[in-house]
Amino acid sequence: MIREFATRTRLRVSPGAGGSPDAILRGTILKETVAPLTYNSSTQESSSFLITLVVSVTLSGRDGKILYENKNYVYRQQYQSTTNLATFFEESPAAQERLSRDFARQLVADVLEGF
Repeated sequence: MIREFATRTRLRVSPGAGGSPDAILRGTILKETVAPLTYNSSTQESSSFLITLVVSVTLSGRDGKILYENKNYVYRQQYQSTTNLATFFEESPAAQERLSRDFARQLVADVLEGF
């Protein structure tokens, strides 16, 4: 989130609660699910999954005024899994990195469009 806000705005972003910020972004992950999307009948394994995040997000100004709020922000992303043991590598960390980057990009876009 910090990187995305810093890249797309002129805001100076800092983690933590120190100082006197112009705005505070708070978020709580309410639910995370991973569901199989496709199934390979020959290997008896799922070959792609859908990750769904449900997050409560609030951006408040210095005066406490709510600038953006969505108590049920839903984000979904599909990722592939590989079952070829000769070329197998763990996709999960890469999928998590991609998910977090894409989630931040989408949420920041939604927040900025709300102004």
